[in-house]
Parts: sequence; structure tokens; C-alpha cells
Amino acid sequence: MDYESFLSLEGKEAVKAAVDAFFLEVKQLFEDRGITQESLDLLGEELGGLGKVVYGVEGSEEEIAGLQGPSRVLRKDPDGMTLVQVRFTSPREPHALHEHRAWYVLRVIKGQEYYSEWERLDDGTREGYAELQQGERHLLGPGDVLTALDPVIHLHEDYQEQTCDELMLLGENPGDKPFRRFDPEARTVFESQPRNYDKL
Repeated sequence: MDYESFLSLEGKEAVKAAVDAFFLEVKQLFEDRGITQESLDLLGEELGGLGKVVYGVEGSEEEIAGLQGPSRVLRKDPDGMTLVQVRFTSPREPHALHEHRAWYVLRVIKGQEYYSEWERLDDGTREGYAELQQGERHLLGPGDVLTALDPVIHLHEDYQEQTCDELMLLGENPGDKPFRRFDPEARTVFESQPRNYDKL
């Protein structure tokens, strides 16, 4: 879709129109192909076009810089599918290693960060205990896409104290339900309260 055509509109109106069009694309794609790795990969490309509107409208830099929270919800559908404008700033919050409860696709728009996925080594039967092993650590930058069909334990980390702006589409709103966080050094896992997101 030609998302840049929405830049002829003003500010929030442009973002809302582009987001609405994106959600129509998502629903049609899922109806045609289901929620598959292929469909999430395609949505990663679509998020790049949408990002040109979200981060390209007049005044958006000032709006982003003035966010009260680290991220904001651009849209949440009744079925739970949620689009979040994610902002990671330095220093990152403690116990940032976490696991979402649904599929997701994320695209980096601005800045760079380290990203790693972690493997759980224990069987999860011991309450509050988790033994983890870190996988490969990757440096992500603008245009890079992450996808997960199933929940993945992962960590976003600072790179040279950069702010990193991303768009993320999830199967459920992480601002509605608790999700799991991990402390690999203490070998603990705990329920985190839902994130507080600003609304567009």
C-alpha cells in the first residue's frame, strides 16, 4: 500500500487514516493466508511503509519527544490485536527480559539496539524459578524486522545509549494483561503488571 499518500493529511488525522488502512490490510492478509511466518514477514514490510507516516507527519518529532511513557498505543481492536509505537530509551528498565503471550511483528524505524532471545532450560514446574540460557545477540537498526509466531523470551538492550523507535503489532495488548519477566542471574520469573501506554 502507498502509505505516503496519507502524508497529505494533517498530523493525527494522517496517522489515524494510515493505521486504519494498515489494519484492513492485516485482516485481509490473515483471512487469506492465516497467521503464518509468511504473513508476519509481509507485515514487517508493511510496517516500514506505515512508519513513514507515523514518524513523518508534521510535528511528530515533538509529539514523540513529549511522550509521558516509553510507548503509546496507536490502535487496539476488540479482538485484542494491538499496534504500539515503541520507544526504548537509555537506561533500560531493570528486569527487561520478558515474554509476550501472543504472536508479534516488530520493525525498527529509528535508532539501534541489541536484541537477544533466550532459551528456558528448566521445565517450568517450580514456581518462581527459571533457568535461562542466552542465544545470539544481534545489533538491530532501521529496517530490521523481528517476528514470533509463538511466545519468545527476549531482551532489548541499549546500544551506545541510543533511543530506538519501533512499530510493533501484537496478537494481544501488553497494556491489558500481565506478562512474564525474568531475572537470569537470580534465576527467577515473575508476573509483571501491564505496561502503561499513552494513547494517540
